[in-house]
Amino acid sequence: MNNEQITPIPRHSYPKWVMLFMFLLGSFFIVIFCQFLLIEFHQHYKIGKEIKAAEDAFIKGGNELLKSIEIYSGVLECYPECKKAKMRIAESLFIMSKVENSHDIFFDGMLSLVGLKYSKSEFSEVLSYVPKQYQSEFKDNFIGTSTRR
Repeated sequence: MNNEQITPIPRHSYPKWVMLFMFLLGSFFIVIFCQFLLIEFHQHYKIGKEIKAAEDAFIKGGNELLKSIEIYSGVLECYPECKKAKMRIAESLFIMSKVENSHDIFFDGMLSLVGLKYSKSEFSEVLSYVPKQYQSEFKDNFIGTSTRR
């Protein structure tokens, strides 16, 4: 067969079933993408409101610290790697250990920070909440895990 005898398909002239398949495939991906965005947006919005409520409770202090810890714990159930929630739980527990003069509460706060990498500014923020009598112990356990910035 000679190449001159074969006529190519005219440009942009595909069979209708190919065009229909491409349209349906494109529509499917658009619908899935929109559903994903709506679900994720709703979840992030809800978590954002919870973090705001927990932050307000943390700032009020006193009896609200327990409420802050509960809300941040709920955030950690959805996002176990949330550094801010872990840091705020630790800071709340450190404040409570100052008030109640309890080494157990301080130790619980230290446990909530295990495995975190943080900048010098984050480390100094957390350290500011650590009771004075425990600061050397805290530094000994966490000074090697900070990152430089």
